[in-house]
Amino acid sequence: MCTDEADRGLRCHRVDRHALPRTTTTVTVDGHPVRVKTGPWRAKPEHDDVAAAARALGLPLRTVAERALAELRDSGAPDGGFGGRAQH
Repeated sequence: MCTDEADRGLRCHRVDRHALPRTTTTVTVDGHPVRVKTGPWRAKPEHDDVAAAARALGLPLRTVAERALAELRDSGAPDGGFGGRAQH
């Protein structure tokens, strides 16, 4: 990663990225499948699935996403698949 600092020249820094382990689980929201990616610290419903379910159900995206996360928590997965942290 480089930044241009006009008064001091160009500064470069190496940036390493470590991918965390993730899994994908499919839950059902009012009859519509929604994939949810889970990692060590959070869970996130897949936007495309949430959008399709929201369109079909006539609901806001946020409502469908919240229902997907609730379904994941209620599914019996340890800690709902995301370490017990509440997700919004």
